[in-house]
Amino acid sequence: MSISLRKMTSNEYDEFFKWSRNNHVKELIKDTNMSLEDALSQTEVEVKEMLPDGINTENNSLMVIENVLDNRNVGFMWYLYEETHGVQQVFLCDLVIDELERRKGYATEALYVMEQNATEFGCKECVLFVAKENEPAQRLYSKNGYIFLKEMDYGMYLKKKL
Repeated sequence: MSISLRKMTSNEYDEFFKWSRNNHVKELIKDTNMSLEDALSQTEVEVKEMLPDGINTENNSLMVIENVLDNRNVGFMWYLYEETHGVQQVFLCDLVIDELERRKGYATEALYVMEQNATEFGCKECVLFVAKENEPAQRLYSKNGYIFLKEMDYGMYLKKKL
């Protein structure tokens, strides 16, 4: 299997954005017992802060995960480059594999490609947040060398040295 990460088109970004917004709202409601109205409002504020220029927001990589063998899109990935405590890092915001394509190795390959891109960009580590209830994602990240960094009420931050 072989994948590539390529930049999203505007239409793909719109599709990803709708999925990401809806997923985040559901997680906020489930994890914090927030009302639908409050979850929608908080999500809109967070998106405007994180992606003020949408697909063209500086230091953000909004990517399509593509199976290069048959040119099929199998998921999306969003990561950004930032400096935290003097360390250049990549922060994984979202990794989504289409439901019918899960458990085929695409997520592991996408993580590897992202990590290689981040290393070339000068990053020394990768950080991500995973919900406490998302055990499949926790297993994926653990299997790929991510270790516990910090616990929050509804999830945890994980880190990997690159």
